[in-house]
Amino acid sequence: MASVRMLRIALRSLSDTRRDMPYPVKLFLINGLSAFLVDGGEPSLDKAFGFRRQGGVSPRRAASNTRRNDILLHLKQSHPEWSALSPAVASRRMRKAFDQYEAGRWKRERHSLAAPSAEPYASFWRLLRDEMRMPQVDRLREILSTEFNAPFEFRASPSTMTESLRGDDASDDD
Repeated sequence: MASVRMLRIALRSLSDTRRDMPYPVKLFLINGLSAFLVDGGEPSLDKAFGFRRQGGVSPRRAASNTRRNDILLHLKQSHPEWSALSPAVASRRMRKAFDQYEAGRWKRERHSLAAPSAEPYASFWRLLRDEMRMPQVDRLREILSTEFNAPFEFRASPSTMTESLRGDDASDDD
């Protein structure tokens, strides 16, 4: 945490009168203390110096959750056991399979450099390796209820595209 490091440097500099305090450390102290003193103690010192967040999800956590959700959606749609099930049933079965994997195979595979070759174990391995949290059943059901936004891939030939832009559709034979 950068703010903890800066505070340590500042405290060392304050105690060592022989050394001049570096400018970034002075600025860090001035900004943190002034935010605390100007508002009469609101925000608290830990918030003023950046030790406590204001709340919400950090950008890093949001990106991790999005990646996790994409993995889980892809897993539901591609795994034959879960693809035809409703999100409610699939979420319960997926969570049970994850718990079993984490309790058993993960202990043997956690130090492996490559994911297992079979699904769903490969996806579970990626989630655990990247320290993503597997959601509980209710949240997992919400995730599986959303649409999967697969990357768009245009597969039509250029002539088909040109015909459709001009309105020359072969299926419109009158």
